[in-house]
Amino acid sequence: MYRPGPINMKKMISLLMSPEGMGVLVIGGGMVALRKCMHFKGADITLISEEIVPGIEDAAGNVIKKKVTAAEIKGLMSGYDIIIAATNDAAVNSEIRDEALRAAFMSIPPTEEGSC
Repeated sequence: MYRPGPINMKKMISLLMSPEGMGVLVIGGGMVALRKCMHFKGADITLISEEIVPGIEDAAGNVIKKKVTAAEIKGLMSGYDIIIAATNDAAVNSEIRDEALRAAFMSIPPTEEGSC
């Protein structure tokens, strides 16, 4: 069983998959979220964020404009295959990752410098 903790980047692996037909939840609405949506083109993407950058509504099939609280994270994940943390808050991204991994989802953290 996965136990959340520090990520050892030396033990990360590349994973190739087709996003066609997958349910993807992106939490966050900035440039990282936009880039992640573009990586998963062809998937059924739902994005949740209070604020969004231009282009996200075209990249994600379903955009829900609302702030996500830590207490809501677990309840939002049901029905998706992949969870993507892409907020501008490292603590929230860590909570999303940890909760997704506890629930046996594939979780993808943001890749900007200084993020989790």
